Amino acid sequence: MSWADYGRLLDGSADVARLLDHYGLSTRYLYGLLDLVEMAETLSERPENARWRAHFVYRTYRLLERARVAKDERPRALAELADAVVDRGIEQFRGAYRIALFNHLYQQRD
Repeated sequence: MSWADYGRLLDGSADVARLLDHYGLSTRYLYGLLDLVEMAETLSERPENARWRAHFVYRTYRLLERARVAKDERPRALAELADAVVDRGIEQFRGAYRIALFNHLYQQRD
């Protein structure tokens, strides 16, 4: 991994942290994203893992409901999270996106 990619991953970690705080999403959500990274990374070995995007949308929308994000704000929140996590995260970096997620998780530990 280049230093430029590493820097972009750290920026991604900051984006995730901001979005989690803004929408009140839990650490458990991040661990679920790690499962999705695994699915995306093993797509060529297990074609059924192509459903990782659908899992992302479903989990994220349900968590936004539980976090009591206003109903009219959920589509925008989902789009914002999809842009940060899917487009600029998992799609771009595949397994290396774990770095951004673990960076955030380890910063939250006491």
